[in-house]
Amino acid sequence: MTVAIPTTSGYADYEQEIALGGVVYRMRLTYNSRDLSWYLSLYTAAGDTVILGQRVRLEHPLLDQYVGDEMPAGVFLVWDAAGVHVEPGRYGLDAAQAPLLFFDNAELGR
Repeated sequence: MTVAIPTTSGYADYEQEIALGGVVYRMRLTYNSRDLSWYLSLYTAAGDTVILGQRVRLEHPLLDQYVGDEMPAGVFLVWDAAGVHVEPGRYGLDAAQAPLLFFDNAELGR
């Protein structure tokens, strides 16, 4: 099942809880004004680190190269909804321009 992860460009650094495949995670999104990029960190519900500071890239499978028991069973992807082929800027990581999506492995045929 595809999950559209709610994001807000109103804050340059924020955390939220998300359920992926029946497992609850804490996700942190941070905007770095030096390199004009968003970074994703993922933690278990207990606060254990899963991934720290993965750069969010447009239409690039995030975290797909990592393996481990704590990893969500699927792929994060930022979709170019605006069709501009530009990395999401400070105010661009949102449902209208560049939504953050999660596709589970079953949907991907894995």
